[in-house]
Amino acid sequence: MMSHKSHKTSLACAGAFAAAAILAGIGPASAHTIIGDRIFPATLAISDPGTNDELTLPTFTWTNNADGSVSYSWNGFYGKRITADLEVQIFSSFLHQVNPRLNGWTGITTDVVDQIMVSNEHEFVVSLGVAELWGATGTPGIAPQFTTISPQLFIGKGFGDAPWDWARPIAVTGAIAYNVPTVAAVFNNNVLVTQNPTSLFYGFTLQYSLVYMNGYVQEVPEILRNLIPTFEGNFTTPVSNIGPSIPGAIPGTHETTGVVGPGLYYVAHDYQLGIYGAFPINRGSGKHPGVFANVDFYLDDLFPNTLGKPIFGGPESSAFDPWHAFK
Repeated sequence: MMSHKSHKTSLACAGAFAAAAILAGIGPASAHTIIGDRIFPATLAISDPGTNDELTLPTFTWTNNADGSVSYSWNGFYGKRITADLEVQIFSSFLHQVNPRLNGWTGITTDVVDQIMVSNEHEFVVSLGVAELWGATGTPGIAPQFTTISPQLFIGKGFGDAPWDWARPIAVTGAIAYNVPTVAAVFNNNVLVTQNPTSLFYGFTLQYSLVYMNGYVQEVPEILRNLIPTFEGNFTTPVSNIGPSIPGAIPGTHETTGVVGPGLYYVAHDYQLGIYGAFPINRGSGKHPGVFANVDFYLDDLFPNTLGKPIFGGPESSAFDPWHAFK
C-alpha cells in the first residue's frame, strides 16, 4: 500500500512538472523565432526569445523524479500573434506517472509575450512576457488549485555578424521568470499542508546552426544541413516563503534544482523535429536523465495568408532571407 508520505511526494513532483510549464517555458511551451537571417528553433529547455504563429503537437517528456516515480507527459502548445510583435500562447499537458500511478491534466497555462527590441542586422531580440498557470483547471491532486503568475524576460543573439566564419553559426538564448503563487500556503483544519514558495526560473541554450552555416558560411553535407545541435539547461531556485529546512528532504526546501544536456533539432521550411537529453544537476532534480521531444509546425509558413499571419497586420516582407539555406 502506498504510504501517505510517498503520495504527497509524488503529487509534489506532479505539481512541480505542471508549474514548470510556465517557468519561461520549458520545451512543452515553445515556439521558433526568426530574426534577420537567423532561425531560433523551438527549443525544449526554454522557450525561444520571440513571437510567431505556430502549433507544437505533440511534445513528449519522460522524466525520472527524485522520489523514484517515473513521469510521462504529452503536451500541446498554440501560439497566435495579435500583432507582429505581440503573441498570445496557450499550453496544457496530460501526465501519466508510475510508482505510484497518477493520471490527469496538469492545468492550463496562458502567456502573453511582447517582442520589445529587435535588430535584424545583428540577429538580436528581447521580449517580455507574463504567464499564468491557472488554478483548478486540471485534474485535482495533480494540477494546483491556485494560480501562479510569472513575469518573464527572454533574450536571443545570433553571431552572424562575427568576424570569424566558424563563429557565425553560433547563437545563444536565455530566459528568466519570477514565479509568484497567489496562495502562499494551504491549510487543513488550521494545520499547514503545503507551503508554496516564490521561485526564480532561469535557463539558456547554446546553439550551432548548420542551417545558418549552409546558407551563409559554407556548404554543408546534405545529411547535416537541416540540423541545429544545442546545449541547454534550466534551473529553479526558491527565493521566498520557503519555510524551514527539512532534514533529509529530496529535493531540499532551499535547494536549486535543474537539468542540463544536449539537444538536436531538424529544421525544415514549415516544421521542426527536436529531441533533448535532460541530465539532473543533483539528486533533488531527479534520479536519472530524462528525454524531451517535440514536433513543431510553423503556421506562418504553412498558412502565411490565414492562420499564420497576425490578426492585425498582414504577412511581413523583409530584405532578410532565413530560408536561403533551403533553396
